[in-house]
Amino acid sequence: MSNISSANRLLNDSKYDQKRVNAEKAMLKQQSKNNKTIKLKKKKVDAYTGAPLWWLCTMFFFSCLYLLPEAIFNSALIDVAGGKSSDESDLRIIELFGRAVSGIGVSLLLLDFYYKKRPVHSPFKMILISGAVLLVIWPLVFFGQKALVDNLIISPSSAEERQHAYVVQMLRRALIEKSVEIEGLDYKPNQPHSAEEKTFLSLFAGMAYADTSLINKLESKKEAIIEKFVRDSANNHFLEHYEDYKIFRNDLHKRYERYRKSSVTYNDAANAWQESADKHWLRIENEILQGWSKYQKAEQVFETRVDARAQKIAPKIYKYFESRKKCKTQRCVNRLKSYYDRDIKKYKIPYIHPDDWLIKEQVSTGDNLLNAAVGAVFTMGISVVAQSLDAVTGGDGGFKDYKYTYTNDVEDYKKVLRKHMSGNFIRESGGYKLGIATLSAFRTNSTTSSKVRARLKQKDIKVPPAWTIKDRHSFDLVVQRRVKQIAEQDWQRKAKKKGLDIPPNLSWNRFQLTAPIQAEIRKTMGEDYYVNPMLADWNNRQFLNAVIEPNIQKKTDYYLTVLKAEKKKFSDNGDYENLGKTSLRATLIPPISMSLSLLLVILTAIKLPAKFLEIASFSQQASPAAGGVSQAVKGTIYTLVLIVLIFMLPVTFVNNKYINDKSTVSYFLQKIEQNNAYQVAFILRWAMATQPLVYPLGYSLNQHLGLVNHFDSISADLDSLDEYFFTKKSTTLTKVALPLKIIAEPSGAVIQIMNIKPKYYDGILLKPGHYDIKVSRDGYYSERKRVDLQKGKGSFLFNLIQK
Repeated sequence: MSNISSANRLLNDSKYDQKRVNAEKAMLKQQSKNNKTIKLKKKKVDAYTGAPLWWLCTMFFFSCLYLLPEAIFNSALIDVAGGKSSDESDLRIIELFGRAVSGIGVSLLLLDFYYKKRPVHSPFKMILISGAVLLVIWPLVFFGQKALVDNLIISPSSAEERQHAYVVQMLRRALIEKSVEIEGLDYKPNQPHSAEEKTFLSLFAGMAYADTSLINKLESKKEAIIEKFVRDSANNHFLEHYEDYKIFRNDLHKRYERYRKSSVTYNDAANAWQESADKHWLRIENEILQGWSKYQKAEQVFETRVDARAQKIAPKIYKYFESRKKCKTQRCVNRLKSYYDRDIKKYKIPYIHPDDWLIKEQVSTGDNLLNAAVGAVFTMGISVVAQSLDAVTGGDGGFKDYKYTYTNDVEDYKKVLRKHMSGNFIRESGGYKLGIATLSAFRTNSTTSSKVRARLKQKDIKVPPAWTIKDRHSFDLVVQRRVKQIAEQDWQRKAKKKGLDIPPNLSWNRFQLTAPIQAEIRKTMGEDYYVNPMLADWNNRQFLNAVIEPNIQKKTDYYLTVLKAEKKKFSDNGDYENLGKTSLRATLIPPISMSLSLLLVILTAIKLPAKFLEIASFSQQASPAAGGVSQAVKGTIYTLVLIVLIFMLPVTFVNNKYINDKSTVSYFLQKIEQNNAYQVAFILRWAMATQPLVYPLGYSLNQHLGLVNHFDSISADLDSLDEYFFTKKSTTLTKVALPLKIIAEPSGAVIQIMNIKPKYYDGILLKPGHYDIKVSRDGYYSERKRVDLQKGKGSFLFNLIQK
């Protein structure tokens, strides 16, 4: 019992209770740790297991797709940077293509890395994340590449570096045309370039840029090299330019033939006025006949209406006068008048005064004398005295000119009704009066002429206001002018649609000299190979003398001017700032882009089999418990070994005429090494060895897929987007206004800027950009074109062609 009591006391002891609670808490805490450990192990399992199989397959598919444009870009870059006929615009398109492809490649790389570290098993969530990554990373990489190059390489460059790059580019072009030969280079410019030669030419500018002593050695020979280069280039490309000229000449002849046929059509339309006039005149005559018929019917209806009214009115009016005759007082007369007014309203005719019904007859002198004699007899002479007194006081002396009678003859009443109702007839007949007896009178009636003028106006044939139907000659002249006007309007509409604002019936020589045709010749031949005026009748010797020789002189003068310019002109805000930056970009970017692209192509191609094996062995993946660390170490070692092999194998085992120890390229590489740029020399040597091996892959893919040509359709939009992004940024920061000067020949022309409000004056300060300029002068064809105002380029020449 004592033991039981002791146990009860122990159980009831507060210290024991506290120990029990602590033990329970410790147990729960241990359980929580165990659960966290289990979850952590589960996460490791998922992390090690990686993304689902469908995602691995998707990434493998897109990696294969990415390899295609990357390889094509690699070969296209070599074609442009190492090509004979490529220019700045070609390099710009390839640059945009490469930046666009890089944006896709970086996006795929980040997605692959993200899903391996943080696997997501929901397809919908994966699609959302992938879309978000692409929308963010692609523009970041696309614009970021240019921003990095501009801010880290191009913009900080010195005037000397830019000038140096320009000289190197001129040397490269001279080398391509073989205007200058470098000892040890077995280069044949007239033969198709091999992959090795294209690779060498792509890297040559960069290698020569690193050797400042080379440029110093050529300093005294620059003038001779440039003169020979320009002439060699012109001679080497003469047949090409003349073929382009012949093609355009043939096209222009065909266009003139179509123009001549259109002129014949215009002439036929303009000369068809007589037929048109006859048709209109026949229509007029038919309408007059129809009008005459309607007039006759209207007159018959009117006469019937008048006769009906007269039959009803005649008896009542006659009765009215009979009653009035009997009236002895004025009151009686007024009463009858009120009855008359009431009754006359019933007949729906204009109001007619009662006296208007009376018949007016002229009284002869004999009748007046006879009446006076009879009155004198009956009054015994008193009437004679009265008549004399009346005459003396201003009266008529009893002698009347007219007398008024009334009758019950219906015809007399019809005359009165016809007179008073004629206004209704005029309104109902459209302006015609009663009594037109013949068609001839109706035809020459002024109302007929007025109606015909109105009808012709509706047909847009505007005869003079005083024109009458008798004047056929004036009518023919108006129709002639109108038909010619319609033909001209139709000509102008079709010409505007074709972009040719020229008149018809020009001779072949005048056709060529019109401003629109000269503008098309300029556009086709380019500014370098256009002379004003340029004709499409020259043979090869005339073309050589008129185009090539002036172009040689012009280019030589320009290149020598730039080469002899002071270094400060290549500095910021200098005359040749943009030219220097463009040359520096063309010198440094191709080697950098080619090396990076080459590395990406090789890495992607080698990683594809590894990705395929990863997919094939997906179901056999090991448990996470067996050391994920060793796998990471193996992956790192594998990657490092792979990169070492990629760089060392080509340099060790590949050899060609450009990278052997005795080649001129080795000389350039040694110069680069002497400047403590061993890494750069190694990368260039590696590229010279590796690029020719990879080039056929991209070239073959592009031949089958035509991806570069397809990219051309969107390159303009990307270029505009690129220009907008960077131009907007630069103009916002600098807000530099540049002077614009338009040089018009001949002088005295009117110069207008069509796309802005300010009026033009010499040296007007405007922001950099495109401006729509129109230059016009009496006696000359107007010329209108867009100019690009930028630093170092503010003057533009307009040559007007005389009509």
